[in-house]
Amino acid sequence: MPLYFPRRLDPPKTPRLLPREEAESIPFSSSQLSHLLDYFSFLERSPQAKAMAYTLKTCELQPIKGEVKYCTTSLEAILNGVQRILGPGTKSQTLTTTYLSMHNASDPLQNYTIQEAPKWVAATRMVAYHLMPYPYAVFYCHSQPLSENKLIPDYP
Repeated sequence: MPLYFPRRLDPPKTPRLLPREEAESIPFSSSQLSHLLDYFSFLERSPQAKAMAYTLKTCELQPIKGEVKYCTTSLEAILNGVQRILGPGTKSQTLTTTYLSMHNASDPLQNYTIQEAPKWVAATRMVAYHLMPYPYAVFYCHSQPLSENKLIPDYP
């Protein structure tokens, strides 16, 4: 089965997650984009500026009906968001995705063989986090009730 997994940055090149105090000291709004470009020393029409604008606009979009969404700029904000959505004291499990590194995959569209049936992830509520393009780690987080999700084991 051909599957497309987009390339991501290698872990050493992934933007770092800022401490809450530092993240909160930096504006995070498309209305402040000019200031942010100066702050990070990016040119207005650069690829970095376009990526920042995309992230800020995405984070400012209204959620669709039934969805909870937000962007986080610190580890504390991630944990607070999970507690807000799932409820305090909720037993949770963290599932991660392994990305192809830039240096070992020439084409992200490759043939894969699924060796066993996917396992159902039994959950009435899930929170997904997606790393967004930004000078520091920003995660687009969202949740919808009664998600239907499957886990496909990773084979080396």
